[in-house]
Amino acid sequence: METKKLFPEAIQNGIKPSLSIWRILDLVLPPFCCHCSKLGNEICRECLSEIEIIDQNRVCSKCGHKAERSHICNKYELYFDQIRSWGYYTGPLRTVIQKLKYQRGIGLSEYFVPVLKNFIYRWYKEIDLVVPVPIGKKREHQRGYNQSALLAKPISKKLTIQYSTLAIERIRETASQVGLTADERKENIKGAFRARETVIKNKHVLLFDDITTTGSTLNECAKALKLAGALSVSCFTIAKAISTKILFNGMEAE
Repeated sequence: METKKLFPEAIQNGIKPSLSIWRILDLVLPPFCCHCSKLGNEICRECLSEIEIIDQNRVCSKCGHKAERSHICNKYELYFDQIRSWGYYTGPLRTVIQKLKYQRGIGLSEYFVPVLKNFIYRWYKEIDLVVPVPIGKKREHQRGYNQSALLAKPISKKLTIQYSTLAIERIRETASQVGLTADERKENIKGAFRARETVIKNKHVLLFDDITTTGSTLNECAKALKLAGALSVSCFTIAKAISTKILFNGMEAE
């Protein structure tokens, strides 16, 4: 697995959230690192430096898998135009995603906005609209938020790109994708989304999600967006599962 360590200036200087309620709370009740439990930050600089960042020069921008297998994605019906993921869903990044998703680790989002903003700025050149992948209303009510929107909104603001949660909606509740096979994931998510033509027609859309496993959810969202008139749909996820059975007839990919 090709990876590289992340040592941006932000980590060298120590990443801290911007002046906000989260920073005030950090001063009153210092947090513990979500991965190693070290006192001081919600994620410490050591754990940040251990995140396995995906080398974008070694993956296919169309399907997101290793470049030497890029011919595979031309044989199957992918509705999105490209997909990129920032890091591998392992180690500290896996802990961060799970904390954001299941344990109300809202403050963690501010640690990652700067580096993810820079990533999107570098690798996505023609974007008119940033759209977080919607979650089911029941699930959002239980969590109190959409974890993808926690990052997508401030990132779009910093990039001065339009942001919308109205571009696409989930029109039926679906079972959790966790533990399902590739075929089961495709069937589970089929027809679950509807896009609003008035919002996305003739737009170049960036679809934002926390993690991609098989790509089924993103592909189904992209299909709805294209049917409603989007000119292009690019996908970005914070993390990518290391080994998955992807859309391509259950073929193993890394």
